[in-house]
Amino acid sequence: MKEQPNWYHEYQYFHFGERLPIIEDRHHEFKNYRDIVYKDIAPIVVKYIAAFLNSDGGVLYVGVDDSSVVYGFQMSQHEFDRFLLNVDAEGKRTLLPPLLPHKYSIRRIPVYNNKKGKELWVVEIKVTPSEKHKKEKVLTTYNREIFIRMNASTQKLDAVDLIEYIRYHH
Repeated sequence: MKEQPNWYHEYQYFHFGERLPIIEDRHHEFKNYRDIVYKDIAPIVVKYIAAFLNSDGGVLYVGVDDSSVVYGFQMSQHEFDRFLLNVDAEGKRTLLPPLLPHKYSIRRIPVYNNKKGKELWVVEIKVTPSEKHKKEKVLTTYNREIFIRMNASTQKLDAVDLIEYIRYHH
């Protein structure tokens, strides 16, 4: 079994309203979308995957707000499958080199004890760059944009920042 990075917490389930013992930082990002349109969120997810791959890895939790509180959202298995296909297609279509599924994992985590009585989920997108990837080219968009994680945010690098980034990492 592959060893997990020290920043990764493997959750099996969440409780509605629970405050996680982690905060947004270089390795953790939270998004609390209430009404998700799966094809519309794919470009956002791919941007975070690229930023995590261009940095030291990380995890995006969809269904958790910025203050680390779990809310979850409804998502059927069919909708989850469509979401996976949309992220895969978006990553292959918009990134150079194309994003392949072995560079990230996506799973649904159940949210229990919600007052709505409906099945709620948090979606976890985990990105753990391999040593080989860290030595490869940086992922860019077709618009030649480069995203990285800096502290608790995803930043687009300008030309000066890119030169500094390359000096530091290569």
